Amino acid sequence: MPEDAAAASEERRRRQESASLDSVPPPDSFGGPYGRLSVKTVRKPDSCDRRAKRGDALTIAFEARISSATGPLYDGTAWRKGALSAVKLGKGAAVPGVEIGLAGMCVGEVREIDVPATLGYGKFGSQVFDIPGDVRLWWRVELLDLKWLRIL
Repeated sequence: MPEDAAAASEERRRRQESASLDSVPPPDSFGGPYGRLSVKTVRKPDSCDRRAKRGDALTIAFEARISSATGPLYDGTAWRKGALSAVKLGKGAAVPGVEIGLAGMCVGEVREIDVPATLGYGKFGSQVFDIPGDVRLWWRVELLDLKWLRIL
């Protein structure tokens, strides 16, 4: 690999780490080298004893759509016949934009996450979910349970 390509690759990796779960701004929107990720809080619980962070196991109910809130459903709790999902935050269990959007959530909170393609499935898309490349993803997530796990 040419030196310039290796340096560019390393810079992309460094930028992605800097937008990691431990440095996520509060919900709303933020831009950057990856496009605009939008995180909107739809419902907050009355109290919040602990916020989700790297290393936690999250139990979520969700719906995932292509392009927007009205786009085709490609995954979700209903699509999985009511089965809840467990996500280990920081282990790559979800696309990067969704992991960033989950960070800082409280049990009982509901968020809508609008993910740019660069923080979703990128230019190649996903064969598993039949998602074309370079499309936005839209997720609505409710955090149902939160447990601390050690990431090795």
